[in-house]
Amino acid sequence: MIEIDVELALLDFPQDDFAELTEKLPASYIVEDKYKLGWGAVIRQLKTSPSVIDDAICVFLKDLEQMKKLIRRYNGIIRIAVYHDTVTFTCRLSSIELLEKFSLEVEISAYPSEE
Repeated sequence: MIEIDVELALLDFPQDDFAELTEKLPASYIVEDKYKLGWGAVIRQLKTSPSVIDDAICVFLKDLEQMKKLIRRYNGIIRIAVYHDTVTFTCRLSSIELLEKFSLEVEISAYPSEE
């Protein structure tokens, strides 16, 4: 079984504006303070991601469309963690155009699942 976790790190987002970002997000998202770790403001979705990377990216960014200009300003990286029992996976990203609209880089990491 494959499990996918998606988050959006806004590396250059001002820490002083953290509360304002929290207020602008749709209800199904949260913001975590990851400044001390070097990731800035990290946006996470409360609902479970689909088990296909491309679908997970599209679902994650769909409700953030109205915040696209804000996201583009702050050096964003979509961080994807893939948990799989063999730690081997193949992915095809057809969502590159969507990522370009948000000016996002992609980081994909694989980890062994705990099952």
